[in-house]
Amino acid sequence: MELKELFRILSERAVSDGWEPVLHYLFRPGQQYVEYPSGQPLPDAMYTLVHRIEYDAIPLVATNTETEDALRTQRLVYHPDTETYYYGVITNPLGELDCVVCWYAVPALLNDALTQWLNRYWSNRDTERFLDELILR
Repeated sequence: MELKELFRILSERAVSDGWEPVLHYLFRPGQQYVEYPSGQPLPDAMYTLVHRIEYDAIPLVATNTETEDALRTQRLVYHPDTETYYYGVITNPLGELDCVVCWYAVPALLNDALTQWLNRYWSNRDTERFLDELILR
């Protein structure tokens, strides 16, 4: 299974299983985070969660998809202290600086399957070629 397939499955599971976003905000560069869609400042208590996901968690894999009206980034990160995977969708409308960020805590029952998939994914990569491709992009 390729990376895009993993994100397709996570996206479908988030919808079909009714995952509630743990964070849903609008990021405005140079300004504070604001709740989406209300536009109110993000409550102070939520900044702990922003920090846990955006800064403390280990980034694992990501993919970008461009449509005619937006750039969509899907990310998977892991926070070892809480043993939680987070699935994120960042949507940046083309021509806009603001982006809408939505993070879901992946249910713990999927942890083993995700860990196994990621181990297979990374063990099947030609790391040297992969790094060369990243540098050349």
